[in-house]
Amino acid sequence: MTTNDGPPSPPSYTLAALGAVVFASLIITGDAITSVLTETNPIEVPNASPLIPVVGIAAAVVVWAIVVIRGISRRGSIGTATIAALLASLAYLAGLFISSLGSGIAATAVVTGIIMNGYILVVVIAGVVTAAATLALSRASGKTPQWPWENETDDE
Repeated sequence: MTTNDGPPSPPSYTLAALGAVVFASLIITGDAITSVLTETNPIEVPNASPLIPVVGIAAAVVVWAIVVIRGISRRGSIGTATIAALLASLAYLAGLFISSLGSGIAATAVVTGIIMNGYILVVVIAGVVTAAATLALSRASGKTPQWPWENETDDE
């Protein structure tokens, strides 16, 4: 016997937006920590515009949010979180490259520095963690968990 749970609920855009804010925050914080630990700057090219990392992070967040929203609507799992992180990392690098071209500096040097100094790992880790948490929260029923013996209808 099969049961019909009704039509699927629409994706939670609020949850995805909160996850995107956490994702962007983790990238910024992780890059700062990586910078302190490795004693390097994320972008070591002279005369680089301060908007270059902003464009990279914005591109990563947009791609991450698109994948996570699709994952929420399809009840995605850790595979979806991994795909979101990898695509967001590629979007981050593409955003850095394109914005570096616009500012007239060596775009390849910017992207290579991000990869070689380990800053891209921050984006991957932040992407997996936040996407997995967001997808897990979207699957929660919203009810308070109870043990079987805590059923209030079975009064003695």
